[in-house]
Amino acid sequence: MNVKLLITDERMLESIQRLKDLNIASSQKEVCDAIGIEPQRIYKIRDGKQHFIAENIRLMSKTYSIPLDYLFGFSNQFFDKKKVNKNVNRDIGNNLNIA
Repeated sequence: MNVKLLITDERMLESIQRLKDLNIASSQKEVCDAIGIEPQRIYKIRDGKQHFIAENIRLMSKTYSIPLDYLFGFSNQFFDKKKVNKNVNRDIGNNLNIA
């Protein structure tokens, strides 16, 4: 069964994976600790049974310099251009598969 996730849940899950892929975070647990959730909760979020709350989203943005506009689906800009090497945004933008 395919579950339609909220845009915030989708973007937060994508962000966790990207942070790991870019070696900014060493593990899912590291990100979960930083945003204040138990790693086991990720499975419930993926199943659509739970959601990230505003505080989790705020902490993701603050801790990893990910714009709230991205996390709420208003932008495809993953990192704040002012805080991260411009090549990172270009490389990520080329790999986005967002409908």
